[in-house]
Amino acid sequence: MRRGLDSGGEGGSGGLRARPPLARWALALAGAALLIAAALSGPARPLLAQGSGGTAATDRAALMALYDATGGADWTLNGNWGSSRPLADWLGVTTDSNGRVTHLSLFGNNLIGGIPDELG
Repeated sequence: MRRGLDSGGEGGSGGLRARPPLARWALALAGAALLIAAALSGPARPLLAQGSGGTAATDRAALMALYDATGGADWTLNGNWGSSRPLADWLGVTTDSNGRVTHLSLFGNNLIGGIPDELG
């Protein structure tokens, strides 16, 4: 099941339709709540595939699913996304010492589409 996502980009992005302002506001609020929850949860833990034996490779696959599902080529900033560089070098991605994703910061980056199932 996919959930709607629009990070507030204005129309004209590859023919994708922008969500109404209320939907953008709700997404921003949900994103802020996730950041607050992460900050209060203590030491950084892997963000993706927690408890399922995930690896940096499974995190990479999940991030690419997000990139593809949300028009990554049309994001405002998408430095190193889809490259073979370490995930920590991808713009907006923070990892732990094992290369596992601990934080995503993509607010206001023109994401439009659905959150893929790979992100849980």
